[in-house]
Amino acid sequence: MNVVRWNRTYGTESKDRLNARFADWYYIIPEATYRQLRINRDELFVDPGASDAAASGAPPAGLPPDMQLPGGFGN
Repeated sequence: MNVVRWNRTYGTESKDRLNARFADWYYIIPEATYRQLRINRDELFVDPGASDAAASGAPPAGLPPDMQLPGGFGN
């Protein structure tokens, strides 16, 4: 019985200590929301050989076609 009481006491103290430490920034969100926020490895990393736009002299994706980059930025 002493072991059970010790485990219960230690677990409660540990829970309280962790709650006090992380309560300000720890949020529980639904799995569906997590999947929307999570960045997949394929989205995060781009294969350097896959970008033909950089080789053709076209501006990086998302820039207007007539935008000129300052010298020293890959041009």
